[in-house]
Amino acid sequence: MVFLVLIGSLVIVGVILKLLHHDSAVSTTESASAVEAAETGGDEVCCGLHEICNKSVQGAGEMIYFDDEELDRFSGRNENNYTSAELEEFRDILLTLPVDEITLWQESLQKRDIPLPTEIRDEMIILLAEFAKGESPAIQKQK
Repeated sequence: MVFLVLIGSLVIVGVILKLLHHDSAVSTTESASAVEAAETGGDEVCCGLHEICNKSVQGAGEMIYFDDEELDRFSGRNENNYTSAELEEFRDILLTLPVDEITLWQESLQKRDIPLPTEIRDEMIILLAEFAKGESPAIQKQK
């Protein structure tokens, strides 16, 4: 009798683990395909934040501005062709955003065809990584 209960319990645990593993395998496959599509030059633009999030930046919806309308003049520009003063404009906006709105700002810039300078993208990834780890980013300590 104990043997049957033990086998039954193992079967139930096995089924539960299989279901949980299947869900994570599906999300991993979806994440990998989204990254692959962005990296292979598909219609999606790579946001450079795939280590942090896998949100689609091509979603429909109205344009969201973050008090950064002045950045529209950089539309279509090369991401490595910014002056120091222009980098500071991006940095000032990044550092005034709540950390949970940074990815939304990145999506807004992409929808407006404003390439984020490489240096600012690196700083953004660091802030988001600290936030994802539960650490308090340096920017939040300054406020």
